[in-house]
Amino acid sequence: MSDINTFGQVIDMYKKQGSGSYTACNQVEAYWESLRSGQTLPGRSQIDPRGIEGALSNAFILEAIGAGHGRFRIAGTLLCDVMGMEVRGMPASSLFVPKARDGFAKALTTVLHSPAVLRLTLRGEGKWGQPVLDAKMLLLPLHDDAGQVNRILGCLETLGTIGRAPRRFELMNMETRKLEHRAQREGVDTARPTEPVVDPVREAGFAEHLAPFTNNAPVGNAALRRKPRPSYLKLIRSKD
Repeated sequence: MSDINTFGQVIDMYKKQGSGSYTACNQVEAYWESLRSGQTLPGRSQIDPRGIEGALSNAFILEAIGAGHGRFRIAGTLLCDVMGMEVRGMPASSLFVPKARDGFAKALTTVLHSPAVLRLTLRGEGKWGQPVLDAKMLLLPLHDDAGQVNRILGCLETLGTIGRAPRRFELMNMETRKLEHRAQREGVDTARPTEPVVDPVREAGFAEHLAPFTNNAPVGNAALRRKPRPSYLKLIRSKD
């Protein structure tokens, strides 16, 4: 299997995966491939952390929040170390320098719309307290419970010392492998992502923590009672 990168070079993807440099990315992709059934993409609820136990610190799940935009639903400890903070809920573009964000947005669009597997070659620029940091990012499409392709299983793997956080990356290269894909269910169009939907129940597998819901609204007859507003003005009648 081969592919053509953005500079027109032919790349042997199997040879690339066989190298020992980025073992976490290889493990995550192999697990994702094992969940595929023919040309059907894996579902978000199928992801079990035990399947990628050796790469959990590198793994993440993105949710599509618009054309070319995604946010972290789950992120391993490496991503938090790279940014120097908890990244869950943050836009994925925050990992990139401003000039690389358009390219990353195109990468997300390609993953979800084609759909396709993408491997990005990244580099963190070297400066005081921040040595040059090479990295790979893997992006793999997933469908939600409704059959819509709007989730991404990803992996970030770095080579070198992170140094002073936060670290942000330039996009050096992008390798694309387009997938033959059919809908999970008859009549469901999974080729294009949709606006995210809040799931009514907690997703299984690689599950996120749901924020607790507190209802402070009055109930029963108390809702019909209204406290009288205090009177700030008083009319004083003079008998003079």
